[in-house]
Amino acid sequence: MGARFSRGKKGHLGLIWGTALRAAGLALVLMWRVAAEPSDAAVAEALNPPDFLTVDKLPEEQRIWLRDAVAYQLSMGRSPDVAVREIKALDSFPREWSAPQLAALVGGMYQRLTAPPQTPSRRPRALALIGDRYHDPAYIRPPLEDAMERAGVAVAFLYDVRQLVPRVVFQYDLLIILRDGMLWPDPQPDGSFGKAVFWLTEEQEMTVASFVWGGGGFLALHNATALKALDAKESLYLRVLGASYAGHGPAQESYYVRVLNGLHPVTAGVHDYFVEDERHWPRLHVSDALVLLESASGEQTSLHGFVRTFGLGRVCYLANGHNRRVLESDAMQRMLRNAARWCLEPRLDAVAQGAASAEDLRQ
Repeated sequence: MGARFSRGKKGHLGLIWGTALRAAGLALVLMWRVAAEPSDAAVAEALNPPDFLTVDKLPEEQRIWLRDAVAYQLSMGRSPDVAVREIKALDSFPREWSAPQLAALVGGMYQRLTAPPQTPSRRPRALALIGDRYHDPAYIRPPLEDAMERAGVAVAFLYDVRQLVPRVVFQYDLLIILRDGMLWPDPQPDGSFGKAVFWLTEEQEMTVASFVWGGGGFLALHNATALKALDAKESLYLRVLGASYAGHGPAQESYYVRVLNGLHPVTAGVHDYFVEDERHWPRLHVSDALVLLESASGEQTSLHGFVRTFGLGRVCYLANGHNRRVLESDAMQRMLRNAARWCLEPRLDAVAQGAASAEDLRQ
């Protein structure tokens, strides 16, 4: 009796422990599933993704905003991960984009802007390398597009300095540059830009020099004098441009620009004008340059625009360009159009002569 009672008691306790263990196991499984399975919102987003997960499906206004935001990061030599972090911190960042969406969209646009730009089908063609830390490409592109369109020049834009190579540059007739020679790839947690890295290599200098020497046009704007360095150290780029960076004034200085030679094609139709801009005072290093413009602020005067030749190619430098308003001004728009046409003349003459020779051979 006692033995039977003892066995029954042990069996009852075993049943209790077994039930408890099974309940605990079931609870652990449920807890794991809750933790591992996505939320209803996540499931809904996965099953019904938003229409604009790709760049092409973005509304035009957001696509242009994204292009400009990524272009600015790229112009400073930043990686996709850094670009995502910096763009997310912008006040203008679309808050309806989730973190995965932002990463996907920035990655897609980054891939586009680091690829060689699509070469325009018609000629003449211009390649514009624009944007740096101090000059957001978002304000530079629209005025250049307007000026080139009115000049009859198809223009493509370049933000990735690594694409300044022969297989890209030599597809064009005119090279336009509005940027300096510094990258800022590592912004710091405290909001500072980190350490500058000078990017123009000897091979890239040779690319620019060979392009112009062979008859390509070169339109250098504003701070393009600083593409190689912030001083007057001898370089191949300095020999091409003929001038070096020597400093500038406040970002919004009011000053006067005098047209010293109104008969030249670049300044044709342009008269003396007042402007609010960052006044640069480049240093000229060649004797063959024809000075077209001079800036005056109080008693201070400085070189503001000139033209010259390098080999078979033509070079034009115009100092304005620190803000959109000055690039859109009547004087600057006219000079941009005039300068593009003037710089392009040797290349277009060569193309026309080549076409005529080909026609003679066919006959």
